[in-house]
Amino acid sequence: MHKKISVILFALIIFAIPLISLFLPYQKISVQENRMLADFPKFNFDEFTSKRFMKGFDDFVSDHIAFRDQWTTVKADLVTDIGKRDNKGVYLGDNCLIENIASPDPSVYQPNTEAINAFAKKINKPTFLLLAPTAAEIERDRLPAFATTYDQSEFLKTVGENLKGVALINTVSTLSAHKNEYIYYRTDHHWTSLGAYYAYTQVGKDLGFTPLAYSDFEITHAAGDFNGTLYSKSGYRSITSDTIDFYTAKNGSSLQSLVIGSGDDAKTYNSIYFKDWLTQKDKYSAFFNGNQSIEDIKTNGQGKNLLVLKDSYAHSLVPFLMNHYSRITMVDMRYLVQPLDEVVKLKDYDQVLFVYNVDTFNTDDSIQSIN
Repeated sequence: MHKKISVILFALIIFAIPLISLFLPYQKISVQENRMLADFPKFNFDEFTSKRFMKGFDDFVSDHIAFRDQWTTVKADLVTDIGKRDNKGVYLGDNCLIENIASPDPSVYQPNTEAINAFAKKINKPTFLLLAPTAAEIERDRLPAFATTYDQSEFLKTVGENLKGVALINTVSTLSAHKNEYIYYRTDHHWTSLGAYYAYTQVGKDLGFTPLAYSDFEITHAAGDFNGTLYSKSGYRSITSDTIDFYTAKNGSSLQSLVIGSGDDAKTYNSIYFKDWLTQKDKYSAFFNGNQSIEDIKTNGQGKNLLVLKDSYAHSLVPFLMNHYSRITMVDMRYLVQPLDEVVKLKDYDQVLFVYNVDTFNTDDSIQSIN
């Protein structure tokens, strides 16, 4: 009898789950993981023979299987019970989750470096590259035993040696000096506002302004129940939820306007913080309304104009930079459809700052479309 029940249950899992998955509404975005889900792969002879079709099909099935989030949690519990401390590329550390990012890929980061060099030569303005180290580098002490990650400091050195007319901003030493503080989220892949503050102090030295002291800011605890991308991706549920903080300078520059989008799609706002996000899953999007193609910030300050080409690590850094510039324009090449020089007048800017975490710089080739 028990054997028959086991067979029936096994059959349900093998056959029923895929069938249910086929009839579920198609989802393009995972709210839990804050990422795009895999599309059904294009089928043709070349794709099939190169095995790209099967790889794409596996990714599609994995992303769209019924009860995916529940399966992820069950798997995480099982691997933890047998002593394993990583699941789906995420390490279970000391009350924290740390992403095991991929090793450097020369086919991506070398063309990215060359594109930045070419852009700096074309624009002929002081240009800087900040490659933010991830928690896997700064918080190595919190990784589980036998966890292996590559040396991001050596990678930064390699990139720096290949920059031409571009200054590398290295925040590893600055962040490492504060590694026992709350500088990376426990459940998310971003640095916290405190981590961004320490990075800002290094950026100021390199870009030529005097950073404000920590005591010059008022801190608002905006949310205390943030469970980020690594929480969702890994299935680990035992980690303490994160706090999102907003830093406001007591006597700094104030915002005049934030314009998101361009042309007929442009909308103007009177705050860089979008608090409606604090009641949703993706609370980090409270900074600048999440990932946008272009955002133009004007302050009442009398500083220079700064162009920031970036990923989302910039979102908690730019609030500090606003105190030293009259205008900052942020552009995310991952979402920009038009050529950059059609939506941004490059001659209007005094400095250019690229802000990417090392993982984005190693995996995303959209940077190459800046020229």
